[in-house]
Amino acid sequence: WRLLKLVNANATTFSDATVQKNKTYGYYVAAVNSGKKSRWSNIVTVSTGSTNAAQLSADTHPIPGRIEAEDYREGKEGEAYHDTTRGNTGGAYRSDDVDIQKTGDTDGDYNVGWIAAGEWLSYDVQVMNSGSYTIIFRVASAQKGTKRLHLELNGEDITGPVSFSTGGRGWQRYQDVEISGVQLESGRYRLKLVMDTSAFNINYLRFVREE
Repeated sequence: WRLLKLVNANATTFSDATVQKNKTYGYYVAAVNSGKKSRWSNIVTVSTGSTNAAQLSADTHPIPGRIEAEDYREGKEGEAYHDTTRGNTGGAYRSDDVDIQKTGDTDGDYNVGWIAAGEWLSYDVQVMNSGSYTIIFRVASAQKGTKRLHLELNGEDITGPVSFSTGGRGWQRYQDVEISGVQLESGRYRLKLVMDTSAFNINYLRFVREE
């Protein structure tokens, strides 16, 4: 790892002119004030494809890469998210109605919980390379029975129902649920994570390009 650039506190984009074509790079950031430094952010992975530089706004998630469930778009109920109850039950990270708590998973800082059927979260994403993708959902539940979710891209269901069962292992006993063969075209999209059933937690989702 090497330091690339110091930017102003209000910066929302960063361009790296040193990248090469058809490579994958990892970036992370920290805030610095009077010699004090915050924790490093999670690593964001960017694949350059056939371009010479990668440029994404701070609130756009690159694909392939990992999207923290709690890092949905800024905005109002019904626009950036839909939650069936008022207030953040978990009391962590954000001040809107989505229920977020400190996670007990081995990786990540927060998870979305207290999920009810029909709730959803939306994300701005940039698919860097067209192709077939595996999508991994990091989920947990203390309740037995089948849970379901699905993903929409610009309003189109791209996964169908993703069903899983945790065996009621616990709210913080996470497991990977994986689907493969999801075809994506390069470009900028609005991704929606839809909870079709209730009573599970989600930490993150990860997109991996298949060879």
